[in-house]
Amino acid sequence: MKQEDKSHILLRIPERISTRRLVIRNYVPEDATSLWLAVEESRESIEPWLRWPRDVRNVDTARIRIRYLQAEWILRDRLVWGLFSKEDQQLFGEIGLVHPDWSVVSFQVSYWLRKSAQGHGYMREALRAITALVFETISASRVEVRVESDNLRSRKVPEALGYRLEGVLRRDHVGLDGELTDMYVYALTSEDYEDIRLGSEDQ
Repeated sequence: MKQEDKSHILLRIPERISTRRLVIRNYVPEDATSLWLAVEESRESIEPWLRWPRDVRNVDTARIRIRYLQAEWILRDRLVWGLFSKEDQQLFGEIGLVHPDWSVVSFQVSYWLRKSAQGHGYMREALRAITALVFETISASRVEVRVESDNLRSRKVPEALGYRLEGVLRRDHVGLDGELTDMYVYALTSEDYEDIRLGSEDQ
C-alpha cells in the first residue's frame, strides 16, 4: 500500500501577515476573551451561517476552540488566522483555509466579521492578502469560496476581488434552520490569479 504523503506538514506558512489596516495572525490562548466578546456581539449576524459559534459560550470554550485551531494548524488540516486591528489590536473576525486537498494543493476559504467591523472593507482586505499568500507562497492550484445563496454580504467579498462564479450547487447544503439551500461556488485558479495580478500591474 502506498504511504500517504504528509510532506505538506513541513511547509512554512506565515503565521502573521500585515496589511494596511490589519494584522492577520494565528490565535494564541490569550485571545480567548477577545474571541468570546466578538462572537457574543455578533451572534445575530454569524450564527445563521456558522455552526461553531454556538459552542463558544464563555472564555473557556473560546480557549478550547483556539487550542483545536492550533492543533489543526500544526497538522495543516485547517489554517485559521484572526483579523486584528493595527490601530488598537481589537479582534475583527477571522479567515481560514479549510478542507485542504494537498494532493492538488487546493483550499476553500471561510471567513466571518464581528458586527461592529462589517461594512468597512476589512474582509476584502483580508481575502486579498490570503489569496496572494495561497498562490504566491503555497503555490496552490485552486481556491474556492462557497457561500449560501441568501448570504448576500459574504457573496460580495469574492465578487469584488475577481473570483469567478463557477456555478450554483442547488439544494446542496443543509442550512442551520434544517432546510436545504443553494450554495454559490466562487473560485480562482493559479492561472486566473496570474491574469488578475498582471492586469493590476498594467493599470
